[in-house]
Amino acid sequence: MNRTGQLGFSLLEVLIAVSLTIGVLLATSAAVANSLRGSALAEHRITLDDDALSVLNDARAISAYDPAMFKALSGRTATMTRSGLGGASETISITVTRLAGSSNLAATATVSEGTLSISERQTLFLEAPAPGSSVSQ
Repeated sequence: MNRTGQLGFSLLEVLIAVSLTIGVLLATSAAVANSLRGSALAEHRITLDDDALSVLNDARAISAYDPAMFKALSGRTATMTRSGLGGASETISITVTRLAGSSNLAATATVSEGTLSISERQTLFLEAPAPGSSVSQ
């Protein structure tokens, strides 16, 4: 679109180039923002999963060598609410049920915060102390 003897770009060519550049920059920034959101969500899920596993490990430690405690846990549900990340309310619930046809128990811990919920399940079983060790109560 250059007239003979004129150098440079026309106004229309500059506007098209700027528009294309802005479009590419917007698409790139949207992709980066989406990636950061996904990363934060994954990190948050890991934190909630760690909380659920911690509750299950505590239940296992409490009941592992104590037949009375092991029996008392069966059929129980406990729920607690605490302040989570960023001041949001986090609900932790654990349910213990007897496995069908077994003396073992299944413990399920669910940790919820807002619309995000993570569940973990472990089998609890009565363990015998290691040979030569003693278990105090």
